Amino acid sequence: MLVLDALDDFGGHARRNEFHVARTMLLSNGGTVNIDTPSTWSRGARDLLTKDLGVNLKALEATVKGDAYAPYALRSGTLFNSERWGKDKLVIRETGESWASYAAKLPMSEASRAALVRPSP
Repeated sequence: MLVLDALDDFGGHARRNEFHVARTMLLSNGGTVNIDTPSTWSRGARDLLTKDLGVNLKALEATVKGDAYAPYALRSGTLFNSERWGKDKLVIRETGESWASYAAKLPMSEASRAALVRPSP
């Protein structure tokens, strides 16, 4: 199988995508976020794998029993790098931790943390 990646760092979430809309910068993960969760894929992504590449999603889903991450005690986290944040800081989100609790650990202003956990209008 040939895998083409537009980034110079292959795979994972090694990059972030920045989109500027008017005066607002929007951020998105770059890489393979949610590749383990086909139910979240767009129609185009699902069609690419199933129709173009011939991946059988039912067979793939049958190989994953329950939480694929649990046996490895994996957690999510965010690395704030020194180039943008003044120092390198890895912030781990513990299993079941609320967004408010996680946001409280982030190296950003109170206003920015509040905006992350603010309910949608």
